[in-house]
This record gives sequence, structure tokens and C-alpha cells, in this order.
Amino acid sequence: MNPRVAFYAPMKSPDHPNPSGDQRIARLFVEALQLAGYEVELASELRSWEGKGDRAHQKAIREQGQIEARSLIGEYQARPKSQRPAYWFTYHLFHKAPDWIGPAVSKALGIPYFVAEASVANKQKQGAWSEGWQCSVNALTVADGVLTLNPGDEPALCEYVSQHRIHSITPFVSSVNTQPADRQMLAQKLGLDPDCIWLITTAMMRPGAKFQSYQRLAQSLQVVSAQTSCRWQLLVIGDGKERTQVEALFASFKAQVVFAGQRSRAEIQQWMPAFNLFVWPAINEAIGMAMLEAMAAGVPVLSGYSPALYPLSLKGEGLTMLAEGDDAGFSLAFERLLSNPQSFKKMSTANRDLTVSDCSLDAAAMQLKSVLGAMG
Repeated sequence: MNPRVAFYAPMKSPDHPNPSGDQRIARLFVEALQLAGYEVELASELRSWEGKGDRAHQKAIREQGQIEARSLIGEYQARPKSQRPAYWFTYHLFHKAPDWIGPAVSKALGIPYFVAEASVANKQKQGAWSEGWQCSVNALTVADGVLTLNPGDEPALCEYVSQHRIHSITPFVSSVNTQPADRQMLAQKLGLDPDCIWLITTAMMRPGAKFQSYQRLAQSLQVVSAQTSCRWQLLVIGDGKERTQVEALFASFKAQVVFAGQRSRAEIQQWMPAFNLFVWPAINEAIGMAMLEAMAAGVPVLSGYSPALYPLSLKGEGLTMLAEGDDAGFSLAFERLLSNPQSFKKMSTANRDLTVSDCSLDAAAMQLKSVLGAMG
């Protein structure tokens, strides 16, 4: 019988109805653990995220988490030992989404406690999420292993986690479609001109960094359009509270920018390889799963800075990444790529090869098995 892993994502359950990049990574960790030979069960769907700094709401979540922990301890202890979890695995832990469940259950069962994608913001030690900050620090202090996708998190983590318990993992994707869709058929379906350079971006339309990224993209397109005469169209996949405002940003481009709304993963994966360039300014984009999945599909990528993907930009020619805040550099790189479409084929091959070698589900499964297995 395969060892069992109790999996918990306090920020957003893998089964949450609203899709997001964070949820996608949670599901990928489940897939990688299963591929590594573990039986994964979702321990809880309690969402501990509280985004307004409402201490009363945070207290209610804490109390609910403590009740959930006691319930799980009783449930697990009532099982035959062979059917109890052998490991606890929490994905994405920070002050706004602390883990009130995992450390207590792990201690009661005497099993290793692992955390993936944790971050510490010390300014919250005395802030509106101080209790969540303390809970997260306490969890990290007792964690048997902390897996990081974002190298930028590690310096803060090292204040509370010894270096030998921190394990860096390259962001990864499951297998994706690399066979281009019929451009003529897709052109008819989406209202695109098959003779244009096809650009694509996929992102939720939320306030904050996502909306700011859309603003930067619209501004960059204005600059590029003034500097080059090449014909292009942009397909925007995504939806959210700011959709009306996002569409207004691109109103002057008229039919050059097509909004497809929210689409299923299957549709996106089917369409993606038909596009020439994925473009996204990526403001405060720590991981950048949409960019990574475009790379895996063999699409060249132009993006703003993502600390998790930055090492990949140094290894291949298919990912062009600009420094944070370098708007002029982003527009210049955008113009150069549009003016040199013959480079897209080489970039496409480079991205496919790089994701296979460095970002596969198999590679992640091997790393997880090594980390968890050391505590087995």
C-alpha cells in the first residue's frame, strides 16, 4: 500500500470552484505527489484566507481551524494505522492564509509536517494579520521540510527555518498540448485574422497587480503600435470584477484586441500552440504559471520579472524577461520581437525543450519523493 499524504491548501482548496494560478499549483503538487507514489487525500477544504485585516473574522477562522484539527485527529486515530496519513503536506502558507490545522494533526499523529510555497512578511509581526503571521512562523519552525518555488522567499524563511530543511524546487507543469490548432478554424471561431501575428495573454481581471499588468500591457501596445507597422492581434483570456475597466484600456485598438472571457483549461491548452507570442507584464507575479504553461506549449514568451521563472530566462532563448519596472525595456523588447517574427520558431523549440528538461511533472515527483522519503 502506498504511503498516504494528507494534503491541505489554506489559501484555496484544489477543488475550489474559482480557478486561479494558486489553485493550479496546488493541483500540480497533488499530481506530482501521486506520480511519486503517494496516495493523496484532501484533509480539509477550510479556507483560512482573510484579506481585509478583520481580526474578528481571523479569530473565527482560527477557532474553526482548531475544531477541524481536533476532528481530524479523532478521525485519523480511529483508523487502522495502515490507513492513517504518513505525512502532512500544506501548500501555500502565509500571514493571510495560515495553517491552523496541519501542525496540530501532525504532532498528534507523530508524522512529518511539510510545507510548500511559504512566505514570511515580518512587517506583519505587529500588523493587522499579526496572529496569522505568528501562526505561520510557528508552523515553519516545526516543519520537517519547506519546499520553495520562489527563490525570493528564502532569505526571510532562513530566519525561522534552518537551511538544511529548505528545498528549492523549479516550478513545473504537467504535460500539455503542443500540436497547433487549425489557425483557419480558430480564426473563424475567435474572430482573428490568420495572416496576423497572434499574441495571447491569460490572466484574471482582478484589482491590484493583475489590473496594473493589464494597464502596462495596453500602454506598451500603444508604444509598439507607434513604432512598427507589423500586423498583430491580441487574444485576452480571462474574466473578473475589473473586466469592464480592462476592456476600456484596450478600446482604442478595436478589433486588434479580442476578449474571449474565461475559458476552460482544455480550450486554452488546445488553442495555445497556435499563437506566436505570449505577452504579460507580470507585476508582482511570483511564480507565473500562465507563462510557464505557454512555454511548455512551445509559445515564445515576453514577460515582466518573475523571480521563480527568472533562472529559466538565463537558460534558453524562448523566454524574454525584463527587470521589474522596466516599462521602456519591455516595450523595446516587444517591438523587436514583433519586427522579427522569423525568430518565433527557434524560440518555440527552445521553450519546449527547456520545460521538458527542467519543469516536468516527472522531475518534480522525483524531488518530492527524495524530500519526503528522507523522513519516511
